[in-house]
Amino acid sequence: MKTLAALVFPGFETLDYFGPMEMLGGLGQETQIITVAKGRDPVPSVHGQRIVVDKTIAEKNDYDLLFIPGGDSALDAAKDDELMQWIREASANADRVMAVCT
Repeated sequence: MKTLAALVFPGFETLDYFGPMEMLGGLGQETQIITVAKGRDPVPSVHGQRIVVDKTIAEKNDYDLLFIPGGDSALDAAKDDELMQWIREASANADRVMAVCT
């Protein structure tokens, strides 16, 4: 089974996250989707819904697949050195990296 890290950050765009998760979730038993964030607290989208985190960036960076949603707040997330370092490491470890928009 492949592991897919679906990164979330405060203000992520709901469609950019949930649209691809709807499609990728159809892979069923082939892929385990793991929601990843910088911290353990539920992460709010741009519209206020909060998503529960499965793993933090400090816990793991070696996933088979990496997914990064977009949103205007991605520009702020890109200023976070710790988060960007995790993205670089997780990208180097992943077979594929996918991103939406921003």
